[in-house]
Amino acid sequence: MLICPDSCGLLRAKKATRGSSRSEGGGLAALGGEGTEKPRVCEKPIRGRSDFRRQRHLSARGLERAVPAPDFWEEVYRNADVSDLPWYTPELDADIGRALTRHVPDGSRILDLGTGPATQAIALAKRGYDVVATDIAPSAIEKARRAASREGVQVDFRVDNILDSRLEDGLVDGIVDRGMFHTLPPERRPRYVTAVRRILRPRGYVVVKAFSDQEPRKIGPYPFSPEALGSCFEEAFEVLSIEDARFHGPGPDPPKALLAVFRRRGPGDRP
Repeated sequence: MLICPDSCGLLRAKKATRGSSRSEGGGLAALGGEGTEKPRVCEKPIRGRSDFRRQRHLSARGLERAVPAPDFWEEVYRNADVSDLPWYTPELDADIGRALTRHVPDGSRILDLGTGPATQAIALAKRGYDVVATDIAPSAIEKARRAASREGVQVDFRVDNILDSRLEDGLVDGIVDRGMFHTLPPERRPRYVTAVRRILRPRGYVVVKAFSDQEPRKIGPYPFSPEALGSCFEEAFEVLSIEDARFHGPGPDPPKALLAVFRRRGPGDRP
């Protein structure tokens, strides 16, 4: 969840976040796409800046992808109605649901990584999964707990940063990442992959939905081609599938995405 607020589409939800300048939280999926070409990756992300106006200006010009301070997402979730956020969707993404049905049996333990509004976590709990859900923003987790209580489901919500995760080794059978990995600049991605591999049980699955380089809108999270996305995981994971998808949300034109399924390599498995 490290991206310029304008890129995330927060300007479309600015009435929900007006007055905020910094925070960080999960479930970033404002935009997404399908892809086959070399990813357009920013070479000079802004690190440590929390000035909303400067980030917005640079993003709008398509010059740089800003990496806000960790409290950016906290302020977003503290001030926003989650249903106004551009990555909000009330239901489990159908393609994520199909991938889990195929690979992860009901009753398995699943981590919803960067849960944000928690709609994916709640839907997974209703399907019979044992769900752990994390977000870097305490306000996101607080609101998520209330939402799960209203829906009458049990979810193990935790505040956690995947880049410095306190989650236990071998905690889950599957991980769902709907729009978090694609916010990370290239130098932070190996740390993410190492963390999810540690948290997964042997031959566990990661389902990643990420922004595609085929999305014509040039601002937003880091876009990927299928080859580029697969290469981030292939040393520690088997690449089972990468297919075109969409990031559905409240807007009328869902951005293009990639949906990837990776399986953690077990002992003796070769890259």
